[in-house]
Formats: sequence, C-alpha cells, structure tokens
Amino acid sequence: MQSLAVPGDRILVFAINTFKPWSAPSMQEFDVFIDSDDDGVPDFDVFSDDFGLVVTGEFSGEIATFVLNLHTGDLSADFDALMPTDASTILLPVFASSVAVTSAQPRFSYTASAFDLFSDDSDQFDASARFNAFNSAISNGQFAVIAPDATVSVPVSVNPTEFASTPAKGLMIVTQDDKNGPEEANLLKVKF
Repeated sequence: MQSLAVPGDRILVFAINTFKPWSAPSMQEFDVFIDSDDDGVPDFDVFSDDFGLVVTGEFSGEIATFVLNLHTGDLSADFDALMPTDASTILLPVFASSVAVTSAQPRFSYTASAFDLFSDDSDQFDASARFNAFNSAISNGQFAVIAPDATVSVPVSVNPTEFASTPAKGLMIVTQDDKNGPEEANLLKVKF
C-alpha cells in the first residue's frame, strides 16, 4: 500500500504479489475491498480485469483497475493496472477520492482476494489492514532507478503516532524487473 500526492488528491497503489507467476494477466482477477467509513463493512471493491471484457464483453488485452461502489453499484476506472505478462506482482492504482478517502477522512481498512478466471483457484486474506493515505505510519512512494548489479539506499521513516493507529507489518519493495515469484516483491518486517 502506498499513497502518492497529486494536486487535489492522492493516488493509492495496492501491490499484490502471488509468489507464483501467471502467464497472462487477463487470466487473473485481484480484488481489494475497502472500508472507507470504518464501519466494518466494505464500501468499495477495487479490482483488476480486462477493460474490453468489462466494457464491451470482448477481451481487449488491456488490464484496468476498476472501482465498484458496493452500495450504489456504480463502476468506474481511473487507471490501467500495472501487471506484465509472465509476472507475479500487480499494482492497482486508484484515486483516493474514488474510494471516499479524503484529507478529512484519511484512514481506511482494506483486505485482498484473488481468483483465476479459468479455474476454481482462489485465495483471500481473513484479516484486514489499516492505512492513512495522507499521513502514513511508514514513509512510502519512494522510487529509485538502479543500474544492473548496483545498490542504492532509500531512507524510510516511521511516524510513531500514526503507527499506533494504523500499524504496518513492514515494507513491500516491488521490483518488476526481477525474476517473477517471491523475488519480484521483497518483504521487510518493521518492528517499532
């Protein structure tokens, strides 16, 4: 989970790594259920799917990030999903305002599920995580371009007050150029 500042809004990016590669991104669907009003009931489903399939009923090969309002049934799409072929990590970007996350109500809970569109293979988390899109517990959104066989340092900071409200289990460092599988997303635990 990361939050990127843009004028008048935030872009929330949900990263999911399956630890196992897929052949074509259109064969999977990933769903992130968001409780934006903190009542314990999901308000939005942010999910990946083939844009053409959802809009026209025909596969187009363009994987988009859709937002389904679970109360009204309204469906929209802010961005394409970042989900290459023969990979294991997907990035689902969405405007914070599209899921009722604002500077006045910056905290939300989320959980994820996934399923294969051509089999009964699926997975989901039983628990949810909390995040503050405007003042996160751990700094996020840092990017670095790294030359082959090189290393870089990226500073990370912890906000102790926010960490008490929205504790993070750690950092997920996504490197989509790495070999698919677990190496594509390094998980680092954070103890505070």
